[in-house]
Amino acid sequence: MISYNPKVWFALIFHSYSRHVMRTLMPALVFMAFFTGLCCYVLLEILKFHESDFKTTIAMHSLLGIVLGLFLVFRTNSAYDRWWEGRRLWGSLVNNTRNLSFKLNAFLNKSDTDSRRWFSAMIVNLVYVVNDHLRGGALLFDLDGVLIDSTPAVSRVWSRWAEERGFDAEEVVAHAHGRPSIATVRKYASEAKQERGAVEPPKN
Repeated sequence: MISYNPKVWFALIFHSYSRHVMRTLMPALVFMAFFTGLCCYVLLEILKFHESDFKTTIAMHSLLGIVLGLFLVFRTNSAYDRWWEGRRLWGSLVNNTRNLSFKLNAFLNKSDTDSRRWFSAMIVNLVYVVNDHLRGGALLFDLDGVLIDSTPAVSRVWSRWAEERGFDAEEVVAHAHGRPSIATVRKYASEAKQERGAVEPPKN
């Protein structure tokens, strides 16, 4: 969370977010200042209007107050929605890291203290890495195969599945890598169905 003192409002002008907003609004502000100055020059210097020719009213201020109030209400609701979304994602991150630690505790050997110490540190570091990634201070890469290499286990399962159904195990393993399991099953089930249809005689 970005910490700042709302009472020191002058420092907020030079905040990084405020500088970005000012850079975005500066062209429109410059145009409105130039347009207002031009209108005042034309009305006062060329058309020779006097201030008594203009009738003062507070209706415009009332309308602007209503519009500003609605704008602040929408902005407040939007800010709360973003906060609540972040709170839900934080809760999900806590639950997922807790579940991962439970599974690692059951998977790792009790005597493997080095791996347990490494995972306990990396799970905590994940929170800081996500924070830096969201703030643009770090990049997250795909960690598939870094923590636990599951390729041999997956290959054994697909090889056994292919042998039980009469498929080429090497072909099935090569095809299954990088694809959803359901896509591989559907592909070879469709091929087997077509082969049976070609061999079996048509039914009367």
